Amino acid sequence: MATKKELQWKGSSSNIYKIEPGKVLKVPREVPFTNDGHDALNRDRAKGFEVERGIYKALGESKLVLPFYRCRKFEGRQGLLLAQADRNLQEYLKEGLATVTIAERKRWCYQAADVIVYIHDRSVIHSDLRPENFLIHRRDI
Repeated sequence: MATKKELQWKGSSSNIYKIEPGKVLKVPREVPFTNDGHDALNRDRAKGFEVERGIYKALGESKLVLPFYRCRKFEGRQGLLLAQADRNLQEYLKEGLATVTIAERKRWCYQAADVIVYIHDRSVIHSDLRPENFLIHRRDI
């Protein structure tokens, strides 16, 4: 059980907490009981996390994918303990690319293509490719 929790990001279906240096825990957001069908929706989210865990297992270790360490219980929900990225590509785009060199931009394009080939070679299809889902760590995708 996590003792320290610092909310890093709040998404539509999950929250990401900083748990320890360099590691975050992604947990499904609880659907409020005031929503119709909240039990079924919470089960669906938990099932989605099981699928995501299976995807990390299928991908294995690679310099192209941030590490998945293990599952971990957090506030009664099963979460995924992952390496912490510095930020995502969308954050760079919002700030403006003034701090990003042309060489980095080109490298990111090649890295994005490489990671898509890598996951497809392992029969994983990403259904939501967008800048927010490309994580940048140590100035690399």
